[in-house]
Amino acid sequence: MKIYHKRNFALGLFFAAMGILLLAVSLPEIMLLQKGKTMILIGLCLLLGIGLIARSLSPKLSREDKVEELDERNQLVQLKTGNRAFQVT
Repeated sequence: MKIYHKRNFALGLFFAAMGILLLAVSLPEIMLLQKGKTMILIGLCLLLGIGLIARSLSPKLSREDKVEELDERNQLVQLKTGNRAFQVT
């Protein structure tokens, strides 16, 4: 298997590891069905991590992600939001 988008792969591994770590830490609470929010967070982390890993291993989806990152409109939006965040702080 070849990794076509390394940043997405790293983010996917991070989120998957966070989900697994959160699952291991809160396993006793989950067995008692006390933490609904924690179960939702674990599910989101695992789904996001697996999805990013799958997108980084697919050549077609990785190409789409890279084109999306290089799009001038997206860069302008990021520049404006970064500028606004700087002004607020």
